Amino acid sequence: MNTFNVRDFGARGDGVALDSPAIQKAFDQAAAAGGGTVWFPPGIYLAGNLQLRDHLTVHLAGGAVLKAVADLAAYPEDRTVSSAWLRHYLLEGREVRNVIIEGPGVIDGSGPRFWEDHYINANVLAPKAWRPVVLYLVNSRGITVRDVTIRDGAAFTVWLLGCESVVIDGVTIRNPRNGPNTDGLDIDCCRNVRISNCDLEAGDDCIALKSDGARLGRPMPCENIAVTNCHLSSTTCGVRIGYEGDAPIRDCVFSNLTFSNCRHGLDLLSIRPAVTGTTINHGTPIDRLVFTNLTMREVGRAIFLWAGKERPEFTYGGHVRDVLIANLQGQVNDSSYIGAQAPGAMGNLTLRDIRLVQDWHREAQPEVTIPSHWGSGFMPWSLNLCNLDAVRLENVAIRPGVVTEGWSGRLAWDGIADGWLNGTPLPAPDGRWR
Repeated sequence: MNTFNVRDFGARGDGVALDSPAIQKAFDQAAAAGGGTVWFPPGIYLAGNLQLRDHLTVHLAGGAVLKAVADLAAYPEDRTVSSAWLRHYLLEGREVRNVIIEGPGVIDGSGPRFWEDHYINANVLAPKAWRPVVLYLVNSRGITVRDVTIRDGAAFTVWLLGCESVVIDGVTIRNPRNGPNTDGLDIDCCRNVRISNCDLEAGDDCIALKSDGARLGRPMPCENIAVTNCHLSSTTCGVRIGYEGDAPIRDCVFSNLTFSNCRHGLDLLSIRPAVTGTTINHGTPIDRLVFTNLTMREVGRAIFLWAGKERPEFTYGGHVRDVLIANLQGQVNDSSYIGAQAPGAMGNLTLRDIRLVQDWHREAQPEVTIPSHWGSGFMPWSLNLCNLDAVRLENVAIRPGVVTEGWSGRLAWDGIADGWLNGTPLPAPDGRWR
């Protein structure tokens, strides 16, 4: 395989000069040779948009930093999408094949350069008018990202849209927890994706599965996704499934995951929202998900599943069905919720071998039976089930840790058809298991 040193093409790596024109020459030369490795020796390489090519390996040596420059002129605006949402990219690939990004070096998204110095809420800084995604790949296949560190993402860090045959292994992401929309891995309308051995810290969702067919231009499902042996830490969700898009999400397995300091551990949303600016017209169909061998520490809601529509006049066509959550243990600070806004949208759920200790401090929120789709609202019961068709609870135990006023018990339910607890049918809705 041919090797191309970016310095041979004029890259200086001094952290001052704009090196993206030289780096692009190296990428193009490798493509012209039928493929090859573009090697970054130690140094700081300032760059704007870089176009990835077929059969390209990008290797960042130890001590090499590919750093996003904060200059709009270095990033052509993406005019292929109708939405104004995230139109600029550091590393970009469209319909590319067999691309590898690897090495002990660092990709630096220069996130703080793209944020204001004031907050849009208590925890998140306001973004500036534009900011680049670190890695954006569309309609591509044979993609590998391995053994590399990505830090300070300005927005989404790794965003794959309409991609197939993807391996993400041994990746470390370190994004500031107060960064706006600094997701770790966004897997959007993709199939056959393997994520393993990653250590992710993000200011938004660590791993998000989405199905934004509107942005892709075709309703491609997000399917056949396997995630294993990862650590997840986030101000929002460790794992988020759904919300953006209407195409199906199905046949996904998550195993051997650790979560720390997340608002939600597992968060599944199939919703027709009332907010404007989304590409959700009827709600995501979510089917056949498995979560096994999970541990959590300092997590708010361990489990949050929500399905339905926010306004009665909306048409809702999504659902959440066939979900298994097994072998989950840890320490949480808030109650979990599994439910639909109305009957018929969620069913065939199994929770097995759950062991949680719940510390409890009531926040100043109104008490609700059905929380908002973001999870707001006070629920005094540790596990809340609402409007479900077929739910099985087997060997589930939630016990109090440090508890203050408001904690009522462990399980509450209403609107349950075919509900079972340890092989026994759930009694009438006014029953409570403690």
